[in-house]
Amino acid sequence: MKSKHLEYLLVLILSCAFTRGLMRLVGIPTIIPKSIMEFSILSLFAWSLSHRCLTQKKPARIPGALLMPCLFGISVLSFIQNEQPILAFLLFLRNVFVYYLLFVALLNVDFSESSAKRINKYLVFLFLIQIPAGLAKYAVMGIREGGPIGTVCVNGGNYSTTLPLFAIAFLSSFLPSFLCSMTPMFW
Repeated sequence: MKSKHLEYLLVLILSCAFTRGLMRLVGIPTIIPKSIMEFSILSLFAWSLSHRCLTQKKPARIPGALLMPCLFGISVLSFIQNEQPILAFLLFLRNVFVYYLLFVALLNVDFSESSAKRINKYLVFLFLIQIPAGLAKYAVMGIREGGPIGTVCVNGGNYSTTLPLFAIAFLSSFLPSFLCSMTPMFW
């Protein structure tokens, strides 16, 4: 896969993650974008490890390779102790490990600088689009708990605090380079 294809795959993952709530409001079941996102993550994971290990002949970077089996073991013990249904256990594992696979996949992919810049710009766009979506929600529905939070999710809950904090952390990572480029203007 070329870098451009990987970029499209990552854009697909981000788009599905950021528009699940919007798709649900339109009438598309949430399982569709979630399935597309998970299949894309698994594809990216498989490609990144095979490309790094087989093509580039480099060892794969897998941080937490010892901690994740421990988490799995603790989850199995909890499943046995609490006598939960097997489906709930498998869904929990799917929700936890798919994002870990995305993390490992992104560590093992070598994006070009231009691809990284385009993906960052797209991610900033996805964060910024939450503002007019939130304003539209406020104009249509008013203030109430449990309504759509931007385009991410239909049910408010923890997204109303988590998403802004993640956006602030992501956007503040650009602050040092922004300040360095603006230094001649201010000093």
